[in-house]
Amino acid sequence: SLFSMDGDLAPMAQIDSLCGQYGAIGLVDEAHAAGVLGPQGQGLLGQAQCDPNRWIKTGTLSKAVGCSGGYVVGSQLLCETLLHRARPLVFSTALPPAVLGAAAKSIEILQSMDAQRHSLLELSNHLRRKLQNLGLRTRLDTSPILPVYVDDPHQAIELSTRLLQEGIYVPAIRPPTVPADRCLLRISLNAAHTPQDCQRLLDALKRIKPSSK
Repeated sequence: SLFSMDGDLAPMAQIDSLCGQYGAIGLVDEAHAAGVLGPQGQGLLGQAQCDPNRWIKTGTLSKAVGCSGGYVVGSQLLCETLLHRARPLVFSTALPPAVLGAAAKSIEILQSMDAQRHSLLELSNHLRRKLQNLGLRTRLDTSPILPVYVDDPHQAIELSTRLLQEGIYVPAIRPPTVPADRCLLRISLNAAHTPQDCQRLLDALKRIKPSSK
């Protein structure tokens, strides 16, 4: 639902409407949205107020939750079918109880962090505007993943390396992860980042960004 490289959002409300119109069941990966978007961190399905009966939801416990493992949310029939028929699950060792306990507590905490989610999106939008003011190419989606598009893989690596020398980690994303003409620097904000952190990044980008052609 929230795409990992460009930070763009799937049009969930429209897709949900189509599922209702045609009696279809949708499958959505909320790996990057769960815990970050929507009321109580319910993801983009919750934010778009989609009908949960029309959806199978998958996600991970390794991003916002900060643990390891994954999950599938769906009807009781679906879950029972997966328990008995999904070979990757049937022949895998179960997650340790300590991991499950940590994940359960993390989810409980995430549900109470609506204020932090609101602040995170406000900070993301602020940084996005400032990036555009610097003449850098980014997207307009409201998400904490902010791409800065560059001309080629070599430029992406050079800029990422120079930012790291400034003490700022912003990975260079290049083929085969993205098409050759969509190389980017991937900025990922979280609730612990501050306006001062963003200003430090902006100051560094202003110093090292390529001159306008």
